[in-house]
Amino acid sequence: MNRRRLLALSGVGVGVSGGYLAREWHRSRSPTLPDGMDVDTHYTTDFPTFVLEEQWEGRADWREERHHVFADADAADEAVRTTRESLTSLVDETDFDVSYLLVVQNGMQSAPDLELEGIERVDDSIHVEISINAPSSGGDDLATHTFLTRITDTKTGVPETASVDIEGYV
Repeated sequence: MNRRRLLALSGVGVGVSGGYLAREWHRSRSPTLPDGMDVDTHYTTDFPTFVLEEQWEGRADWREERHHVFADADAADEAVRTTRESLTSLVDETDFDVSYLLVVQNGMQSAPDLELEGIERVDDSIHVEISINAPSSGGDDLATHTFLTRITDTKTGVPETASVDIEGYV
């Protein structure tokens, strides 16, 4: 009888630790980036974090994705309205002569996180892949997730346009 318990508990332990290690591996891996590109990302679910009165009034609707590229400091300063020092610091520390900011907002449940999977250059544009990581616990709420990325691209500079795909847990 004790042998069966030991085997059952061992199986549960292996399963739980395997799931944990797989999740940590997913979180620890670096996004796929083109040669000559470097990124620094900051992420929050605070509301309101970014407000562009003309374009983004209020909270994002369910699974509504919004994004915008900021190529100059004045526009970024005007857009960023937050009490999160890490986000305002990212804007303040950005050298817009060599970098630009990409802001992505998505309306979804507050528990999951957004994570940068990769960026690719497509002609005069960039395509950004972001994943939604499953929550450890969750509720039935709606939050605006804001994903701010400083991109330094020594090969092409600021893109004319950007496209964003957000895939994963719904």
